[in-house]
Amino acid sequence: MAVSSLVKHAQNVAAYVGYAGGFATGTFVGMLLENKLAVGTVTIRAIIRRDPKELIKTLYDAGFGITVVDGQGSEGTVKIVYTTLKRQDCQ
Repeated sequence: MAVSSLVKHAQNVAAYVGYAGGFATGTFVGMLLENKLAVGTVTIRAIIRRDPKELIKTLYDAGFGITVVDGQGSEGTVKIVYTTLKRQDCQ
């Protein structure tokens, strides 16, 4: 709606530059706010070729839930370790 109004009524380049600047500024400020708020969760996946017991113990002792899945990589058997955490804790 804003773009169609701009195209219909703007008669100079400054209006287009102003719109683009406002759009870019709004996007940048939104990204900063979203990064500071860090709402939501993140799933971390680690693909490990060796025995993951030490990693699993460390994550478990730190209070994280862990899921381990057997997998097949291009160079042989792997373990895939998943954990989910709050984005605030991922910094």
